[in-house]
Amino acid sequence: MDELIERARAGDPAALEEIFRDLLPMIKSIAGRYSSCAEYDDLIQTGAIGLLKAIRAFDPNAGAKLTTYAFSMIKGEIRHSLRADGNCSTLRDPEALPAPDENERTEARLFIAQLLQSLPQREAELIRARYLLGCTQRETAARLGLSQAHVSKLERSIIMKLRRLAGE
Repeated sequence: MDELIERARAGDPAALEEIFRDLLPMIKSIAGRYSSCAEYDDLIQTGAIGLLKAIRAFDPNAGAKLTTYAFSMIKGEIRHSLRADGNCSTLRDPEALPAPDENERTEARLFIAQLLQSLPQREAELIRARYLLGCTQRETAARLGLSQAHVSKLERSIIMKLRRLAGE
């Protein structure tokens, strides 16, 4: 598969077509999850764009499989498109939430700082970068020497851990 990916990245249309053919069922599955929000065919096209981006950005030396990396990229591309178009009320819209005042922000930062002390150093660094420094997942990935997809997966896991620690 690594050779096929390299050929596709080099511009070989047959290799790219083979990868798309192999991963089309995954694109359809992800698109189906959001079919109540937009036209299924549009979602598949958006998913295909996500797959193309995944192929271009994939690093086989990062330790993940293309399918794992592509899944996150496809899902992210579809969700980003739906958010941008305002097509799905089930997706969280951070701008629709009321902005916290300065006291609430300070309290939240103190609470988070206490929770971060209970995490291993790398997990705490990831959360600090994302939520205290305001880094994007890509920026955080570069800071920690990880892929963006890995940062996304770790972030979800750490947040679940923090919720347990916080008593949610």
